[in-house]
Amino acid sequence: MKTMTDRKNCMRTMALLPALALLGCLGGGDGKDGVNSTIRTTVEPAGENCTNGGIKIEVMQDGLVQEGETQYICNGNNGSDGSGSTPGNNGTSASVRTAAEPAGTNCENGGIKIEVLLDGEVQDAQTQYICNGIDGTVGTNGTNATIQTAQEPAGTNCENGGIKIEVLLDGAAQPGQTQYICNGEDGQNGANGANASIRTSTVAVGSQQCANGGIKIEVLLNNVVQTGQTKYICNGTNGTNGTDGRDGCDASMHRDSSGACVPNPEGFIYIPAGKMTLTYSTSTGYSVGQAMYFNAFFMKKTPVTVREFMECVEGGICSSQHYNTHSNDGRCNYGRGENYYNHPMNCVNKMGALTYCVWAGGQLPTEFEWEYAATHNGTEHLNTKYAFGNTLKHCRNANYKASGTNPYCNGIFDSPTGGTSPVGIYNGNSPLGLVDMTGNVAEWTTSRFSSSGTNGVMRGGSWLWEEAMQSVTYRAQVDPENKYDMYGIRCMMDVE
Repeated sequence: MKTMTDRKNCMRTMALLPALALLGCLGGGDGKDGVNSTIRTTVEPAGENCTNGGIKIEVMQDGLVQEGETQYICNGNNGSDGSGSTPGNNGTSASVRTAAEPAGTNCENGGIKIEVLLDGEVQDAQTQYICNGIDGTVGTNGTNATIQTAQEPAGTNCENGGIKIEVLLDGAAQPGQTQYICNGEDGQNGANGANASIRTSTVAVGSQQCANGGIKIEVLLNNVVQTGQTKYICNGTNGTNGTDGRDGCDASMHRDSSGACVPNPEGFIYIPAGKMTLTYSTSTGYSVGQAMYFNAFFMKKTPVTVREFMECVEGGICSSQHYNTHSNDGRCNYGRGENYYNHPMNCVNKMGALTYCVWAGGQLPTEFEWEYAATHNGTEHLNTKYAFGNTLKHCRNANYKASGTNPYCNGIFDSPTGGTSPVGIYNGNSPLGLVDMTGNVAEWTTSRFSSSGTNGVMRGGSWLWEEAMQSVTYRAQVDPENKYDMYGIRCMMDVE
């Protein structure tokens, strides 16, 4: 059915059509639709309508609540408790059930049947019907409106010619509604503008304009040089040669005390000595603006993997009392199979983490060594929010919990279920190449959360923590005995 809006749009189109067009704009109107009946049920809180709460049933026609037809099915009073060790009987459970009612005795045109049930049994006396209304009659067809356009020759209606627009109803032109869009008169030709161009030439060394030579730029109009607009771009004087710098070390190496390039420990990255200024205060006595200085050290490139931790277990050093396996917790990676060998070791407590790092020839970092390494670029410590910058993209540069229907990262994709991912698969490396410093697993440090307590500090966020807990400055307070599936390990080593 075409609406008034369709007709208005059609009339607007008339002035824009350059060629003959016959467009149907008006169609017949349909009859009025019957009333749509529905019911809406909601929980009724305890109050004036239902002392112990219940269900509110509203009758609606075309989406409008019908006053005076609302009913309530209220919960009964709670039964008293039984004496002794025998519990009392449960009260009656009330519910409603709705179903489509076919056309027939109860509803001539069909509708909805509403049944009340107590403990699953239909209460016949309370069954009601909401019936559909009668269909409306079909309306008669309206008039078809079109427009017709044609070229209008030069003459009485348009001195220079133009376009004639006629309005037709059911194919008949409507007198008094014909319009003309006429061409304007030809304008006079304007005078030709001047041709502008530039000309460049080399200026010799020693000239008055450029002692070290350069380029001369001239502006021309119709090939005539414009006085006062010539400019020179002169060469600068040569600078003195700098002294040759020392060749840098390869990324997998560092300089020792003699200046020679020596290899880093396998799997570790060299963190240069330097300074970090705190941007927050702690309950252990550190404050905003406090400068902290660090000697050079090595930080493990990745969190400790399941494969690496297995070697410590098989060597009889890492004890099962300090970690959980897949059989203890379904999200623990140890014992989960070869597909999880390159996942971070999780479900490990602080003592288990410390034991592994010492066995591997290193130690756990302090929370401030961890933070210093996370955003150091090889020259200085950067105060960025994350190891890779200030923008966090879900399942793109970190594995963490977001909002919405698929809040977790399963591998590299948004997922409704969460867990760890293989180390290093996200584009979220630190400036020096440390991976997974944001998300995946939180990492143990040797630091305490406060001076008066025994709880430790973990850094780096995790797959289960939300965005606000993923920054490099976030301090997670944890019980050192906990072995949760988001807790992992990263070791450091001193530079000898």
